[in-house]
Amino acid sequence: NNIKSGFIYRTDKATPVGGNLPVYGAMYYGETMRVQAFEEVATGERFTLSMNHFKAKDNSDDAGNATRVINASRLMQNLPGLALDPDILIVGDLNCQVGEDPLNIIQNAGYEEQLLKYQSGAYSHCWNYEGELIDHAYANATMAAQITGAGLFHITTGCEDGASQNYHS
Repeated sequence: NNIKSGFIYRTDKATPVGGNLPVYGAMYYGETMRVQAFEEVATGERFTLSMNHFKAKDNSDDAGNATRVINASRLMQNLPGLALDPDILIVGDLNCQVGEDPLNIIQNAGYEEQLLKYQSGAYSHCWNYEGELIDHAYANATMAAQITGAGLFHITTGCEDGASQNYHS
């Protein structure tokens, strides 16, 4: 397994609370689906952050959908018991676009996509010169009420110039 999810944060802005926990115990997904609560240094306010990397699609078909559905289902089943604060933000490379089954599971559990809420044309992956959003930020209602903006940081070139055919932000 070469994929791990991690948390990068400013220690002058936030402090971890409790442990960095796997969403469930399977070896691969124990490292790619993590939960950590944070406390804002200035206010003492807390939130729970769930960092994830779901199974990738195989080629251009939807062969990985069943595994991603399992990822989303287990995340929704286990996250409430792991969250140290009721304000929850789910982020990461979920490897699916809005409307696909795994994201429907998250949305049906009451989470709202924040990237598209603040940037309707957001994309995080280029394929054949077209952008698609497969990296996401979902917030439950109490967390969404506190978010004032969301966006992507493109670390490589955009889709329109063709210099990068396959990248994530």
